[in-house]
Amino acid sequence: MSTFGERLRELREEKGITQIDLAKILSLANSTISQYEANRRDPDSSTLQRLADYFQVSLDYLLARSNIRTPPEIQAAHRTDDPMDELPPEARKSLEEFKAYIIEKYKNKDRNNPT
Repeated sequence: MSTFGERLRELREEKGITQIDLAKILSLANSTISQYEANRRDPDSSTLQRLADYFQVSLDYLLARSNIRTPPEIQAAHRTDDPMDELPPEARKSLEEFKAYIIEKYKNKDRNNPT
C-alpha cells in the first residue's frame, strides 16, 4: 500500500503542479512539501485538511488508509415518495381506518398495563 508521501506526490503530479507550486498554494516552504513526499515529516491536521480540500479527496485517501478517493454521498434512509399514492382511494381509506384502530387498541392497552 502507498504511504502518505507517495499519495501526495501522485496527487500533485496528476494536477501537473510542482512542489514549489503546491508550497505557494498552501503558504508553506518548498522544503516542507519535499519532506512530506519523502515521508520525513508529517503535516498537522489543518494542513491535512487543506491538502484534502485542494485535491478534492478524503483524508483517508490522502493518508493512504483507503483507495477510495471520495466516499459516496450519504443517502437518506427514508423515502421521499409516498407508496400510498399508488393505491386506489378505497384502499387508502381502509389503511387509514386500520391505522386508527391499531392506535386506539394499543393506546387502551398501555393504559391498562402501565410499566
